[in-house]
Amino acid sequence: MSARDDLFRVLRTATFNVVPETVVEGDGRLSFLGRLQNTAMASWVRAMRVIHTATHGFKVDTSKVYFLAEGQLIFGWRIIIQADDLARAISTLTAALETDTSSADAGQLDEYPLPGASADRNAPIGGRRGAGPIGTVPLGPMALQVKRMGG
Repeated sequence: MSARDDLFRVLRTATFNVVPETVVEGDGRLSFLGRLQNTAMASWVRAMRVIHTATHGFKVDTSKVYFLAEGQLIFGWRIIIQADDLARAISTLTAALETDTSSADAGQLDEYPLPGASADRNAPIGGRRGAGPIGTVPLGPMALQVKRMGG
């Protein structure tokens, strides 16, 4: 089994499935695209942290790539490893992923509900103030006109 295959095997433990058609290796560079299972983000975040921590003497780029497949917009993760000694860099990453004992985090927090805010917090009160659908809240000169008319 090659060093590249060992890396792909270890990445599968983070539920990262390499798309074989995307693997390109040559000139000190390995790039490939992979897909994650829906529930795998926590283990993938842990794996990315290990990958980026282990990079000494070589470069690794991870990025999210969107594309159309059978008319549906989907995404995958692209990994590019660049090094003078690619086999050694791949072996270093594989060893770092295999020996990692950190626990998986919940991932990055993207949304957080506002404490004490109700679902209707943006609803207009009394019909004149607050947020409202586009076109119903007077803005600019129209707001001045409404105010002059006693509204």
